[in-house]
Amino acid sequence: MYGSRYVWMLIGWYNEKWWEVEDTNCTIDELSNAVALYVSTQGYAFDRSNGITINQKNTLQTEWEYLNYIRNMGNLRALEDWPFTYDSIWAIALALHNSSEYFISNNMSKRLEHFTYEDDEMRSVYLGFMQKTNFRGLSGEVLFDQYQDRIGLMKIEQLAYDGYEKMIAVYDQKSKEIHWVEKDKLVFTGLSAPLDGAEVIFENVVISKALFYSVVAVTCAGIIVAVAFLVVSIYFRNSRVMKLSSPNINNVISVGAVICYVAVIILGVDMGIDISTTTFGRFCLASAWLLSLGFSLVFGGLFAKSWRVYKVFANRSKKKIVIKDKHLLALIAGLIVIDIITLSVWTILDPMEFPEVNYPVQKFADIDTVIYRKRITCRSPNQFYYQAAIYICKGMLLLYGTIIAYESRKITVPVLNDSKNVGLSIYNIVVFSAIGIPVTIVIQNDVNAAFAIESALIIVNTTATMLLVFVPKFVLLKQGEVQISVALQGQSGMSGLGSTATATQNVDRNVIQILRKELKEAKDREENLQKENDQLKKKPEEKF
Repeated sequence: MYGSRYVWMLIGWYNEKWWEVEDTNCTIDELSNAVALYVSTQGYAFDRSNGITINQKNTLQTEWEYLNYIRNMGNLRALEDWPFTYDSIWAIALALHNSSEYFISNNMSKRLEHFTYEDDEMRSVYLGFMQKTNFRGLSGEVLFDQYQDRIGLMKIEQLAYDGYEKMIAVYDQKSKEIHWVEKDKLVFTGLSAPLDGAEVIFENVVISKALFYSVVAVTCAGIIVAVAFLVVSIYFRNSRVMKLSSPNINNVISVGAVICYVAVIILGVDMGIDISTTTFGRFCLASAWLLSLGFSLVFGGLFAKSWRVYKVFANRSKKKIVIKDKHLLALIAGLIVIDIITLSVWTILDPMEFPEVNYPVQKFADIDTVIYRKRITCRSPNQFYYQAAIYICKGMLLLYGTIIAYESRKITVPVLNDSKNVGLSIYNIVVFSAIGIPVTIVIQNDVNAAFAIESALIIVNTTATMLLVFVPKFVLLKQGEVQISVALQGQSGMSGLGSTATATQNVDRNVIQILRKELKEAKDREENLQKENDQLKKKPEEKF
């Protein structure tokens, strides 16, 4: 552990060039490289401010007297830390003096000579006055903290390139300030000071903004297309092509598509956007509600259209079968009611919480960085059971829809039931859901991949459904041709369904009903025009 990323912090009372003692498995050169430019700290023994001390003499005068005494003794050597000893004796003397006065002033029979180590009362008095001691000594201001530790000056030294320590600063423990001897005196082997520890970075794992806004752009385009399809469908609602294709159900599918697109946008809202956890929880609930309701409207509309065709062609009797749009709308409404009940119970009884998902810690030793990654999620304690209930209901509907679409695969009714396109839409939803849902569960910790796959799953299915349902109608509208026909593939009809003749008759009855309604409306318009014509003929006669 040495080099530009490290600097050793050592105590400062080692002997000079202490690392050159050969008592380790390392060579002197290796140790010299390791301790290069180390920083050491120790008490600053001599206050060079030359202030007046407690003995009423300045520090330089006291130092001169001490050194002169040592020289006169001949056989003594001056200690570097002698000012600490001098100040310690003064501190002890003051604490004992103040304690003695305390015993006398409080009429206590105890005196200094009565002290024993078992006497906790006297010990407490001594320590109390020691903590209150404060005077000017040779080593600076002498005072103690609550633990009777000295609060004084600390000398900061650094090992220079010549192998000797040099003082670079003084730290005042009382003011908590560093007084540098010279600016830029502290040097390091690297270009800058090494970190005092690994840099800890806390990151919130959120969906990439680039990905989120890209998905928003695509979904907005989808919303525009869905609204355009809805407007065209309503505008041409009286045309024969639209009438024969259950326009009300088509409108429901368009509304459901818009809701699904909006759900995708809300699904991408997380703590990457500056929102509170309360708002985040509301978005979580909204996404669950919108996805479930949007799916029921889109797939419910497809299922209802396929179900009507299936019921008509599966009829073996010659009894007239009429399935109106209101019956299909009631079927879709039933699906919506089931969603509302399930989601309401979930929202009320199992409110959302915001647990944090912690990711593995990332350590980068080369740059002294540790990254802690976490993701704030929203989920309820029993969310699994509610989601399971919703998935089971939707799965059963998908399964039944798939069966109906398969049984209706040989029916070709371009403007009446578009069974092939509806069946293809159902197949797409089933296949993409079977693949996409398990994948998103497996990679849910990769928020970007999970959001991208889930968004693509919803967008592709929704867009494909709209195109398959509406584009063929718009093509027929542009051509201006309406061909009402039933083309049954094969000679023996559909497996498991009624006879070809019976099925054809049932479809024809539905077609005839629509045509009769249009004929009646045409006759009414003709009668109104005739009446207006007769009135116009009478006006000239009245004038004359």
